Amino acid sequence: MKEKSIAYPTRWNGIKQKTAVFVPFDLPSRVLRKALLAGKPREMTLPYAKAYVTPDQVVIYGAVGAPLTAICMEELIVSGVREFLVLGVCGSLSEEYRIGAAVCVTKALSEDGTTRMYHSKKRTFLPSPELKRKIQSGLTVRGLAYQPGVIVTIDAPYRETPAWLRRNQKRGAGLVDMETAAVFAVAEHHGLRAAALMVVSDEIFTGTWQNGLSDPALEKSLADHLAPFL
Repeated sequence: MKEKSIAYPTRWNGIKQKTAVFVPFDLPSRVLRKALLAGKPREMTLPYAKAYVTPDQVVIYGAVGAPLTAICMEELIVSGVREFLVLGVCGSLSEEYRIGAAVCVTKALSEDGTTRMYHSKKRTFLPSPELKRKIQSGLTVRGLAYQPGVIVTIDAPYRETPAWLRRNQKRGAGLVDMETAAVFAVAEHHGLRAAALMVVSDEIFTGTWQNGLSDPALEKSLADHLAPFL
């Protein structure tokens, strides 16, 4: 999988930051975007997402799904970025994780197509220990509770069938999203660092979908756990 691609990414001008943060999804209240804009970042116009440049990092806002995330990562990598943090929302496959819970990802299982373009056979990916500890330390310093968790990354959220749920529960996955495994896989492919901090936005572990997007606990957790990293 190390063979050089025919197509190649384009460098982003003016990027000197070594860290990129992905915010794939925000609430209708735009709690994360408001926190980000409070720092008066420089905005970049992209054809597929919004990018904001702060003195310390580049924030990619609204690039939903593994393919867009990988495109951004490749372009950021040739621009000099060396570590990637996902600040996302996820579904819960286990009663251990309820709406509003913050979870530091310890392992990502791949069921997305993007990851297979980087690792044809490998399906399990780990975060950078150093970057994971940095996230955990930041939460601890602020007195914020979090849980460790295993996430599975998929491409089609409306194909989370009962059989799919049972199979992934047996694999040990407690969470589901659309980006994390791909971020870990692309970073590993290039020998770079990646980690993910998630907040549970909905629950499907009972076999019935509990959508928490209007739950005040979710907005508070995003503001408390994710916004400080912006």
